[in-house]
Amino acid sequence: MSLLDDEFYFSQSSLHAYKTCPLKFRLRYIDGLYWPVECDSALKLSSEIGRTFHLAAQRYFLGIPPGFPGGEMGKMIQDWYNNLTSCFSREIGTWMPEISLKLNRSSLHLAATYDAVYLPGDSGTVTILDWKTGQVPPRWKTLRSAMQTMVYRYLMVEAGEAVTGYPVSPGGVEVIYWNPRFPDTRVVIKYSDEDYYQDKRVLEELVQEIKNCKYNDFVSVEDPKVCSNCEYRMMCRGMEPEKKEEYEDDELNISSWDDVPEISY
Repeated sequence: MSLLDDEFYFSQSSLHAYKTCPLKFRLRYIDGLYWPVECDSALKLSSEIGRTFHLAAQRYFLGIPPGFPGGEMGKMIQDWYNNLTSCFSREIGTWMPEISLKLNRSSLHLAATYDAVYLPGDSGTVTILDWKTGQVPPRWKTLRSAMQTMVYRYLMVEAGEAVTGYPVSPGGVEVIYWNPRFPDTRVVIKYSDEDYYQDKRVLEELVQEIKNCKYNDFVSVEDPKVCSNCEYRMMCRGMEPEKKEEYEDDELNISSWDDVPEISY
């Protein structure tokens, strides 16, 4: 019997956690141990900046004022917002920000929240957009094989008709990763039937592997790069996680920012 509840939906974050360190997956998603971002001031700041920009982007595509916070962070977010509005016109096609999809199938429960989904019109295509806010430009080589890309594209084909109004084929899907710090850089990743069937196999096998794990099967990895700033390092190694001045997007590993506290301003 699986240790996970029957209603548990796998996200790119939970699958990434398991692939990175099975013990981290168990501690967070089975044991329910979660360290809030307040435990690390740099992580808290990076999360706050990311969520503030995501909120401003959502408001832009909804056609409502962004409501920038004060101070230096507010000025930075306003610059990023101006880059966003220059690069992506909301007057063309249909924009749907912060769209959530779920796949409920006996062999696979998947869920994702997309930063934005763009429908150009009558072409039957779908563009998934994901905002990155780290200090490094998004890289095609890294993102092409990322769990986020796999889950986002596969789920859109399987469940996207709920938001598009028409069946979504693999050849009609693309993902664009964009960072407002580097407005001229877009990482565009296409999809194909071959990619789709490979993703289907990988995701179903990975989910089944996790479901088959017994409690003590979730073991930690022996990789200093993984362990150095892990929030569970004290439990595993008896050492505090290393502090960093700023975290990159893949280190935050937050798909929809749902785990980050709300920001009021």
